[in-house]
Amino acid sequence: MPGTFAFEMQNLYIPEDEVYDSDPFPIRIEPVEGVEEFEENRREDGSEYETGYWFTAKCFIEADEDRAVELAEWLTYIYSFYQKRDVRWEIYYPEGSPGDARNLNTYRIPIDNTGLSLVRAVHETGPVFNRNIGPLVDVGLERIDEADKDLASDLRANVSLFLHSDATKQIMPKFLLLWMVLEANANRNYHRYMKSQREYLFGDDEKRRVREYVLVEFEEEFTEGQLNRLEHNLGKDFIFEPSTLVKIKKYNEQNDLGFDSDEVEEIVKEASTVRNQIVHSMDESRLRDNTDLLVELRKMVMFLIIRELGVEPEWQDKLAMPQIIGPESEYEW
Repeated sequence: MPGTFAFEMQNLYIPEDEVYDSDPFPIRIEPVEGVEEFEENRREDGSEYETGYWFTAKCFIEADEDRAVELAEWLTYIYSFYQKRDVRWEIYYPEGSPGDARNLNTYRIPIDNTGLSLVRAVHETGPVFNRNIGPLVDVGLERIDEADKDLASDLRANVSLFLHSDATKQIMPKFLLLWMVLEANANRNYHRYMKSQREYLFGDDEKRRVREYVLVEFEEEFTEGQLNRLEHNLGKDFIFEPSTLVKIKKYNEQNDLGFDSDEVEEIVKEASTVRNQIVHSMDESRLRDNTDLLVELRKMVMFLIIRELGVEPEWQDKLAMPQIIGPESEYEW
């Protein structure tokens, strides 16, 4: 039955005396008493708010229960990314009936509460910035809601992997998690968009002819076991696709991430070499010798996620992003 459900949000910041009242969705979020204390003290050494989960906002969603839970989950991913901490909830109930609370342990991301928000505020008019980033959240909700099930899952995975990378202090997993996001999204872009434009390097008939030709050429030189292995490897479609570098460069161009082609090529070539050394030899020495690469890769992935969450370049110019070095914004702090 449709109704209004209340979710007790943790670590989500909306300025005191303001609300997030969504235009496209039946969602309203109100800060609770103590939210400013959390926000002002969470980065102080020794503060109890540095870690853990703090009840900072109450979210009201008018919908069927399953739909309300779905929207509440999407909210946690979007706010977690933009405020760079684990925003979540454990308790929800029909509005006005806290005695009927349902407990649901939502997914935990092992990141503390001390980081600077990736987006501190949204620019409105003149010199005015608003730390209630509700309009930005609306854009992300619409993007996920319009996506098919697989794409919606990919968008949530982007956020999760990015925040896991920020959470770890170990350089190797930090790098690999970021690389996974970049490569996976470039691959998805290639398969979903390049296919529709018929720009594949090989058609199905061409793939079949290449496979048959190679197998015949090696028939006398290889044992039966080697031929079977060769046939198995030739059956993988990815060997007929462009390189990862080409896919990422195409992704950057199509989605207007704001990085020029030469910069992308430099980052990706070095990152590919580092990735291969780590995966095949567990050797992270090249990464340790070039820590700037990690900074550049993180920057690229961050803007990738912003774009995947529906923020177009002209919208991006309205965001105040402290600590972020990347495509320039008129209002960047």
